[in-house]
Amino acid sequence: TRSFHVTGVQTCALPIFGVWDAQFRGSWVAYLACTISTLGYAVSALWTRRYLSPMKIDPIPAVATQLIFATAFIGIVSGFISSTPTHWPIDGLLSIFALGALGTGIALVLNYMIIQRAGAITGSTVTYSMPIVSTIAGVVLLHEDVHWYEPSGAVIILLGIALVQGFIPRKISSN
Repeated sequence: TRSFHVTGVQTCALPIFGVWDAQFRGSWVAYLACTISTLGYAVSALWTRRYLSPMKIDPIPAVATQLIFATAFIGIVSGFISSTPTHWPIDGLLSIFALGALGTGIALVLNYMIIQRAGAITGSTVTYSMPIVSTIAGVVLLHEDVHWYEPSGAVIILLGIALVQGFIPRKISSN
């Protein structure tokens, strides 16, 4: 039942996306990608807890292997769904490396460490605050507009995290 509560927290991110927007300023593909990736956080945390944590794998080689296979997979898939680049700008290649190796790599190593030390539930709830951080960054750095559903979505996410982490007591039914 705990995994149900974990996946329930991901659905709390939907108000931030404003999925009911009648003018539909977004794209269904983007909403679907966000939903699938968010569900992936729960699956990966539970998978890591069940299969990887008991093996006491060092996080750095595990993450390096994961990123190498993901890069190879994306490279193969992109060969079929995108056009051939006309040139390879160094700033673009460095950006890809920085995002993949530094951003994702460090985040995954930290995630593995959190799961090993504090458990999958705690590790997965850390990632749920990312939409809040990215929304705040968009407003502060890019001067994006704030809509009513973004702060309300943030409150729902924080309440979900508090509930899952046990900061808010739950009534357990005896039925």
